[in-house]
Amino acid sequence: MEITEQPENIASGANDESGGNPSWKVTVTGDLQNVFGGLHVVDLDPTLRSRLSLSPKATGIYLVDVEGGYPAFDLLYPGDVIEEIRRPGSAPIKIHSVAEFLQLINQIPATESVAVFLQRGNNQMFVLLKP
Repeated sequence: MEITEQPENIASGANDESGGNPSWKVTVTGDLQNVFGGLHVVDLDPTLRSRLSLSPKATGIYLVDVEGGYPAFDLLYPGDVIEEIRRPGSAPIKIHSVAEFLQLINQIPATESVAVFLQRGNNQMFVLLKP
């Protein structure tokens, strides 16, 4: 398993008030051996909530990219806000930060399917990720 962090600009071409582009710390789940491999995610901060027209109280993490060849490819999309994870036989777990998300996904076995509750644009939905 390889989890890396790197600065990356997710606001392609959008300038902030100071004339520069804000940068967020992107975390890459890399070759994680479960349904969450290949994700590039950032924390949902006040600036990003505002740009996405989300409530200031919205929680979750923002999906920047999904690498091909992983179970989430073609199911999760850049721009999705992952709000909650549901594992079989467990209570739903709300996601508040990338650190919390990483701690949770590192406990998921490679053979386990997981339901993800997310916001995509103006819609909220469940997506089932299967190994």
